[in-house]
Parts: sequence; structure tokens; C-alpha cells
Amino acid sequence: MELFLGSKGSRARISIDWTLVTASAFSAALLLAAVVRTGPEAVPGSPVLAGGLQVLTEHQRLVSFEDFAFGPRDWQGTAVAGPDMGGVLGPFGPGGIGKDFALPQDADWVEVSFDLHLLGGWSGQGLSVSVDGERVIEDFATTPRSGSGRTLAVHRRGPGEYAVWIALDGPGEVLTLDFDTGAAPDAGWAIDNVSVVVSAPAS
Repeated sequence: MELFLGSKGSRARISIDWTLVTASAFSAALLLAAVVRTGPEAVPGSPVLAGGLQVLTEHQRLVSFEDFAFGPRDWQGTAVAGPDMGGVLGPFGPGGIGKDFALPQDADWVEVSFDLHLLGGWSGQGLSVSVDGERVIEDFATTPRSGSGRTLAVHRRGPGEYAVWIALDGPGEVLTLDFDTGAAPDAGWAIDNVSVVVSAPAS
């Protein structure tokens, strides 16, 4: 195909190679498909992931997602904060932090997931995680690191790196998520990618 640009007295001829255009488009499509498929592997007891993002069913709704790229919002606590690491909530030493999440009134199931970073070789001894005042993890150091259950899954991704998934039914209108290390003197930790997803009954 040829295009003519300019006035009648001065025209420039451009030839378009459609074979090259088609090949470029096909290469771009392959690259996009590779990007979409790339992401953490799905593991039992954790949400289905695609491209690193959670795949929601028609009855699920994302209430909150925080990767802390622009800092935390509405988190409160007494944990001793260390030098800003950027892109995570923390690092923290001894103490606790927490946040309240407003939930839709029709929610009958809620899933909370987050990445936990244990720093400086700390085992997580003394670190507890509570939902609505009930301890889901009593002591992270003694919690199975590759187990799955109906309401809790903890999967080790690397040294000091864990993906945690918590689920419970019959939530109220507010979900409270708390982390607490007590007075553990060697505590060093941070969290990231905090997600709250609710499910509503099929209508």
C-alpha cells in the first residue's frame, strides 16, 4: 500500500509493508500474553492469582488493597518504627499496629491476605495476628509455614518472606486486623500487599 503526503506539486511517497506491521502486532500480542500470565503461583488455601492480581468471582468484592507505594492510611499502633523501607508498612520493632476496615452489610464471608517480612533473621517469635479481637495466629514462630486450612494458610516464599491468607464467615460491618509482637526485643518485621475481599450470597 502506498500513501501520498503533501500538495500536488510536492508529494512524498510512503510505502507500507503490511507483512511487517502484522508481524509486529503479533509479537506485541505474545508479549502482552506473557505479562498477563506472569505472577506468583497459586497455592492451596490462597486466592487464585493472575498476573499477580487476585481473581474475583462474581460474588466477591474488593474492599481494600494497600501496597503502601504512597504510604499507609489509617493504620494506628504503638510499634516502634525503624527507618523507612519504602513500599511496605514498616519496618517495626516491638509493639503492635492495627486497622479497621468497613465491610458491606451483605457480606457473609471475608478473606484477608498480606505479605509478611521478617527482618534481621527474626523468627517471628511472639508475633500474633488477630481478626476482630480473636487471635488467628498465636505465635508466628510456631505456626506451620506451609500448611493450609479452612481459615488460615501460611506459605513461605523465601528467607523471612511469607504469604498469609485468613478467612472467616459471618463478619460484622467492621473488620479489625491487628498485629502485635508484645515486648519481643529482637522483633523486626513489615507487611505489604494487604487485601480485604468479601463475598455476598448469590441473589
